[in-house]
Amino acid sequence: MTSLGRMSKKLCGVMHVCCPILLSGVKSTMPGYYLLGFRILIVKEPRILRYSMKAMQDRVNALVATGHSSQQVAALLDRHPFIMLKTEEALQNQLLFVAHVLEVPVTSSEVLNFVLAMRTNSNFFACNVNTLREGLAFLKKTGISEKGMAKGLKRNVCSVLPGEMQLRCQHLTAKLGLSNKLLARMLSNQPGVLTIQSARVDINLRRLEGLGFSDSQAQSMATRQPALLTFNWDTALQKEKWHVLSNIVHMPLERLVGNPSILTSAMEKILARWQFLCLLANAGQLKNSSPIDILCKSIADPDKKFASVFNCTGMHLVYDESFKKACLASHVPKFLDA
Repeated sequence: MTSLGRMSKKLCGVMHVCCPILLSGVKSTMPGYYLLGFRILIVKEPRILRYSMKAMQDRVNALVATGHSSQQVAALLDRHPFIMLKTEEALQNQLLFVAHVLEVPVTSSEVLNFVLAMRTNSNFFACNVNTLREGLAFLKKTGISEKGMAKGLKRNVCSVLPGEMQLRCQHLTAKLGLSNKLLARMLSNQPGVLTIQSARVDINLRRLEGLGFSDSQAQSMATRQPALLTFNWDTALQKEKWHVLSNIVHMPLERLVGNPSILTSAMEKILARWQFLCLLANAGQLKNSSPIDILCKSIADPDKKFASVFNCTGMHLVYDESFKKACLASHVPKFLDA
């Protein structure tokens, strides 16, 4: 058989094994749907073609054997096609590991929902279970909360070797002046900070100082909002956000020190809420509060809650997707492409 013939046979095998599972939730038997599911799977993870049809069938069977429905397995394959490269034993062990962390049976829907919530670029399934266990054991030693450990697993923290995690914890403690209790609290809120190399932590602290914050202010903000240490402040998007805050909102630095979550918010969200609050202020609808006061207090609120409090139907002023799109369309960017 020619190499082309062997490849064609392999492609047919993938379609035979994977497509019925991938499309188990699709109410159609049209060949076009099967071909679409096949193409999606191969594009996402072409290395599947290295394996035999039996190997792929064994992996699918291993997932079904954990007690999940074919629809659930389909969602898992679509989200993380890399799992088809794992042996059936390794697959089951990793799902058992998640069940152990969550303290639920492996057949629980919580296990699958947890894995589906992982980012598509997560290397969770690429890690050995023993590596994950060692990482989790180290996190426990730091005093991190149970919720924080689950969050850390979801954000690839446990894929960092314990020795490297220890060095990063020591670096964070030294740079931010943290006690063990404060370190545990920080990691519980933002365990993903341990996936950031120490050099990036230093760079981001310097970037904050370069924006005008003092050394102690930068440390305080990073301690309260560790996500600040994970950003790349040199991107056009981050520069645009700072331009909006400093030149459009005219946000005082001390307000950002007290509300560092504003710096982690989306630029579009800051811009739209600011313009909406200014319209309300100009119409005399904010009473004794200023737009900056309200922006600082409400920035973490979801849009639905913000709209329920500040929508002014009498003025036909409604905070919704249309309003946000209009604000963005009228904004003249300085660092982003228009």
